[in-house]
Amino acid sequence: MIDTQNWAQIDIWIMEEYGVEKSWVKFSVASNNYWDMVKLLCFIGDDEVVLEIDDERLIVCNLKVGTLRDFVVDGVPAMFVDGGSFVESLISPSYSDWIRGQHSISIGSGDG
Repeated sequence: MIDTQNWAQIDIWIMEEYGVEKSWVKFSVASNNYWDMVKLLCFIGDDEVVLEIDDERLIVCNLKVGTLRDFVVDGVPAMFVDGGSFVESLISPSYSDWIRGQHSISIGSGDG
């Protein structure tokens, strides 16, 4: 969870133990920028997260040290159109077609 109401810092809340309400930890990172929208995309190891800023920029936030830096990818411009995250899964991306009934599975009546 991210709170950017205070323009001087970004507050990131992380649940360290899934499902345990008391395991929420707050990390505050100083920032001299005002951003309308900050979205957490992914973790890099234990200490860093990648944030998408205003749908156009990626930054890496080090939670332990409290620093921000640009996320640089060779061949990708500093400003971009859209970013997103994904979760690895054994479910096919086209599985939703099956659910919508565009494909069907025949199950025999089992006469015996």
